[in-house]
Amino acid sequence: MKDILVGLICILTCFTYHTNAQDSNSSVEDYIKESSVKESFLIIYASKEYHNALQVAKEANTKLDLKIDLRGYYFDEKEGLVTDEMYDEETNWPYIGRGRFDSGAYISIEYTDFYNEFKDGFYVVMIASGDRKNLIDPLKKAKQFYKDAYIKDAMVYVGCMH
Repeated sequence: MKDILVGLICILTCFTYHTNAQDSNSSVEDYIKESSVKESFLIIYASKEYHNALQVAKEANTKLDLKIDLRGYYFDEKEGLVTDEMYDEETNWPYIGRGRFDSGAYISIEYTDFYNEFKDGFYVVMIASGDRKNLIDPLKKAKQFYKDAYIKDAMVYVGCMH
C-alpha cells in the first residue's frame, strides 16, 4: 500500500509540474529549485580517497557511538559510490546523496559532487543531517574528537526521481 501511495504522489507531482510548465513557461531549473529544500549536514572529515573516509567513519562509530549507514552504497574504483539498484534495468539511478527524507544522527560517506554548494571531488564523512538548529549539540560532541567538524548547508532536490 505504501508503495502505491508513493507512486501516486510521484505521478501527481510530475503531472502537476508538466501542467504548470505548459501554462507558465516554467523551466526545468525552476522546477528543480521549487522542488528543493535546504538541508544541513554535520561533517567531520573530507578526503579525495574513499578508503580514508571509510577509516574515519569506522573510528567515529566507536568514538561517537553512532551507527554506520552507507545507505546501500559501496565504493567502485571506476564509478565511485554505487549501489546494486543503480544497475537494475528498471531504475538505473545515479548516486543520490544524503538529504532526501533521511535526516538523523548516523554516519555515512557521501560524494560531494551531488551537492552544488560543496567542492567537487571529495568523500565526506557525515554524522548527522537535518535542521541546522538540531545539529548544534552533536557538533559540540563531535568537536571533542574532530576539531575540524563543521555544519554545511546545501539545497537538496526532493522531487520526482523516476
